[in-house]
Amino acid sequence: MDLSSIKSFYFFLESRFHSFTALVLGELALFILLIPIDNEAVDNLIYDPYIRLSIYVFIFILFFLVWAVHRWRLPRNKKKKLGIVIAIWIDNDIKKQKYLDDFILKIEQNLISQSLHKITNLILLKDHLSRQVKSVDDIRRINKKIKGHFYLWGSLKKRNDGESNESKYFFHLNGYVAHAPVNIPTSNKIKHEFSAALPNEISFWEKVDLRGFKISADCIYLVMKYVIGMAALVSGDFKLAKTLHQNLDSEITQINSQINHRGFVLIQNSLLSFISYENFLYAWDEYYNKNNVLEAKKYLKKSLEQNENNYGAWLFKSILDFSEDKNISEAFKSIRKAKNCQTHTQEWRYNEAFLYFWTQKYQKALSACRKINSISYDGELNTLTQVRKFNLSILSSIDHKPQLFFWIGFLSYFKEHNLGNAIDDFENFMRLSNNERTLETLRNKTLSYLTKIRQEIGY
Repeated sequence: MDLSSIKSFYFFLESRFHSFTALVLGELALFILLIPIDNEAVDNLIYDPYIRLSIYVFIFILFFLVWAVHRWRLPRNKKKKLGIVIAIWIDNDIKKQKYLDDFILKIEQNLISQSLHKITNLILLKDHLSRQVKSVDDIRRINKKIKGHFYLWGSLKKRNDGESNESKYFFHLNGYVAHAPVNIPTSNKIKHEFSAALPNEISFWEKVDLRGFKISADCIYLVMKYVIGMAALVSGDFKLAKTLHQNLDSEITQINSQINHRGFVLIQNSLLSFISYENFLYAWDEYYNKNNVLEAKKYLKKSLEQNENNYGAWLFKSILDFSEDKNISEAFKSIRKAKNCQTHTQEWRYNEAFLYFWTQKYQKALSACRKINSISYDGELNTLTQVRKFNLSILSSIDHKPQLFFWIGFLSYFKEHNLGNAIDDFENFMRLSNNERTLETLRNKTLSYLTKIRQEIGY
């Protein structure tokens, strides 16, 4: 018997071992096997019948436990790994070795080639367990044990084509994100992207099964690469996200000549925006964590070339325009670009108000302050923290911009409701303003604010 025949026999046994028939036949085979062993034991080894009975009961129980584990036990995902669960049940007419060697092995090789095996755990459900996965509710049920993140489920069948009467393989696939390691709204977006990008059906002729399985594996891997990159990005690992996304467009273009999948259009349409955002985060990292201005500008330029509507990139550019290039007019232009981007946040207003204060356009600055006081958005507390830190860093090195103390005092009083900081900021402004005529309006407002604050705290 050659190796191929041994493997075929093994897969035949494995595919049926979970059945109750296999349990009964297995126990019966053990019983028949133990009869001659028992006779030998009586003659030479164990004379006590109770000891022999205990040993045989233990063997039968052990066989049952092995059978029960095979039938019911679900695999577990490893901690701190992204679990990719494949639950594809296979038609009986298909040799499972082909599926494992030509499809699963190709996915594993793709993961290894990108070093993704270090952060992912590929989990392959047994065929009889995969057959039980017929809906999202089934996935939610089994995922209480598995704790995976991304599910690929469906079937692989071999059928005759109606027209040519030749055999074809058919993948019927569904995708599901069980729980991406991010907040719920973002997780729902990833679920939608995964389902929309995944091909529902892939078919190919049996006579080209090797090529068909490998192309199918490549197609599914590219979708996974896109979605895992999304999860990495929103989880904060923008470097992994960029590694996964940067060559994806060319890889999709290459495979599109072999398999025409409309989900790839969705990926390619979204990809440039993701890569733009990843380059923006690289720029931010280079500037704030590595103090490398040139690299920061390089990545920022790439980001805006890839997506001119990148709101965060324009905001960051306005900071570099001001802090590094000392170009106030260019900073205003960058803020206007950010303003024109579609966004539900209002950070640009803080940048704009700061520049008005810096350039001593106080009426416009106060108008901006009134608008800021009338709006709020998610994450605004983080903006306020950053604004205060930025202004205090400037004020620690110069003393000719007292209006910045008014600016952060205003925010402390009206936005943060931090009366202690507000008093300190306003008093610093009064101390440093030196009765300058240009600051008279701000001084009058400051006196009014200080009076109200002191009344509130009973001072």
